[in-house]
Amino acid sequence: MLVVSDEIMHYLFGVTFCLISILLIVIVIDDFKTLIINVTSRFVRCKISRQVKKRLEKMRIEVSNVTAEQQQACMCCMICLEEFSAGSEATRTPCRHVYHHQCITEWLEKSDSCPLCRCNLL
Repeated sequence: MLVVSDEIMHYLFGVTFCLISILLIVIVIDDFKTLIINVTSRFVRCKISRQVKKRLEKMRIEVSNVTAEQQQACMCCMICLEEFSAGSEATRTPCRHVYHHQCITEWLEKSDSCPLCRCNLL
């Protein structure tokens, strides 16, 4: 039977404790780094989103003298795929695409490009 002295046991316990402590510190630092990156990118995304939202144009949907096929093609929000009703309010991007205001606002919280043509809206 192997007999281990108390000094060796204390030494092994100390080394194990140190290794576990170092591992936990590395994990905490990595989590902290990830948290900082997420918070920073969210702040930058919000700032970009505010800049883009300033460039959006609110408009009212009006039925003009266009064919039924043209109306069907352009009377739909391409984010939620719901039709615009005549007289309803909508939002137009600088690239001239039209969306529901809530739809494009939520989209711009995640992206800075037009959902239809991917034009950079900055």
